[in-house]
Amino acid sequence: MSLSTFVLLTTFVSCCHGAKILLMPTPLTSHCLEIMSIGQALLKRGHDVTLFAVLSDSKSCIGKFDMETFKEKFTLIVPDLDPSIQKAHDDVMTTVGKLIFNRGRNVGNVFELLKPMIHNHCSAAMKDRVVLERLKKDNYDIALIDRMPGSECLFAIAAYLGVPTAAVFSYLDPRDTGMPLQSNTLPHLMSSFTNDMTFPERFLNTLSFFASRIMYKVFLTSADYSMLDEKLEGVDANNLVTKSLLL
Repeated sequence: MSLSTFVLLTTFVSCCHGAKILLMPTPLTSHCLEIMSIGQALLKRGHDVTLFAVLSDSKSCIGKFDMETFKEKFTLIVPDLDPSIQKAHDDVMTTVGKLIFNRGRNVGNVFELLKPMIHNHCSAAMKDRVVLERLKKDNYDIALIDRMPGSECLFAIAAYLGVPTAAVFSYLDPRDTGMPLQSNTLPHLMSSFTNDMTFPERFLNTLSFFASRIMYKVFLTSADYSMLDEKLEGVDANNLVTKSLLL
């Protein structure tokens, strides 16, 4: 083969490497399934995917997908936690679930329970330093984080790891996206309204948005991320959310 023929052939050959992607769901099976469906699509495209499951029922989540096919590309990481932490989380989630399905009622009780639930989840996510150091050494290209109230600590962990983030969520909160509040067409998550609302319903829906923001301030206090890194002391994780590469 002549040199000119070899050079010509190399122009038709391309080489690419898959990205290393970290999935970080909130501790709800349905949300883990949602983010894992994205993970499976990424695995099919040749990327390396790691699921960081904190207080999630990882077996129920992964069992829905054919992970055996991608065993060389997929990694499950579960922090080593005291069983009492998992039990405390499960007990709170059972109560929260009952209140949420009773839509529009006992909203204040839901917010009261969210505070210990979020504190428990954040503490669990940041507790196992061995796991966090392992994640840091893996040098991920991007972290896909399930954006829900209280998931701010996951964005703080991504900041500690030095990984850019993309927020994944089925409910777009105007505070995260920076888009104008459209309470006339966007029903509040805790309401029973649809996007076709009467004027009284739009008025109540608007009040719900403003009331929930006040409740967030009262009940959902920021965690202390300095335990991860001194550089994160005083960091507002909500700002980390809005700075994500993709929302």
